[in-house]
Amino acid sequence: MPGAGNKRENFENQIKNSYALLIREGKKRNQILVTFTRTGSAIVQIYKKARCEFIKFEGSVMAIRAKTPTGSTSEDDIS
Repeated sequence: MPGAGNKRENFENQIKNSYALLIREGKKRNQILVTFTRTGSAIVQIYKKARCEFIKFEGSVMAIRAKTPTGSTSEDDIS
């Protein structure tokens, strides 16, 4: 039964698989620029933290845009 949980799980698996592929391909070509590797799960955790921060930021921007200040444009307020 597809649902939000399954979509999230699929998305997280795509992140893990893409990261693993990137590391494998980089090793084949000796193009790994970092001396450490993270697990796919670690990348997903970083994504989750960043996503929360993006949602908070989006809420702040939406709150600013919802205001109707006098004498300035909303773009000035956002900047």
